[in-house]
Amino acid sequence: MERERVSRRAEDWKKIIEEWSASGERQRDYCAARGIGVSSFYQWRARLKKEKTKKLGGDAFVAMGPVAWSVGSPTAVLRFPDGVKIELSRMPDPEWIRRVVGS
Repeated sequence: MERERVSRRAEDWKKIIEEWSASGERQRDYCAARGIGVSSFYQWRARLKKEKTKKLGGDAFVAMGPVAWSVGSPTAVLRFPDGVKIELSRMPDPEWIRRVVGS
């Protein structure tokens, strides 16, 4: 069965991707349940991520410096919607957190 072609604007895709992120579902499952083409989803997710990176100053990477391993529970944990988790053994500078989080 062929899916009906739906024309969506960037604002529509942004909402779809935000809802997917909050759902906790795998991308393929989310798309299949809603009749969304997986390849379109991937393309729009990459496009919107690229636009966001440009708005934040172009470089999405933040220098982290040397890694020091410690034993025990982390002092701070940063969790991102895409599943990335950064555990820190000591509380970092607030400016560094702001650059990493992108706000």
